[in-house]
Amino acid sequence: MQTINLIEIPVFYQYKVGNVFVNVGPGLVIPMKCEYNTVSGQVTLSGYYPKYNVELKDLPNHGFGEYDVTDNQGTLETQVTWGCRVLLPVGNCRP
Repeated sequence: MQTINLIEIPVFYQYKVGNVFVNVGPGLVIPMKCEYNTVSGQVTLSGYYPKYNVELKDLPNHGFGEYDVTDNQGTLETQVTWGCRVLLPVGNCRP
């Protein structure tokens, strides 16, 4: 399981185009808590191809087989990111 908690700070400029308000601006995303945790056990991978009505399994050279999973936990490496946001109204908008 992966858990990522973050804070998003949007900054918008709102302007009117006809009778529609449009929001445009940058946004900053700051990761706070980023971690993962796995539980030990065994995973069996197989692939079903409906076009040929066949299931592939027990082919470890092709990624289909049984694999052991061990307990593992740690933190994920993340960084502060930013991007541009545009919000447009959808549907029947009336002032």
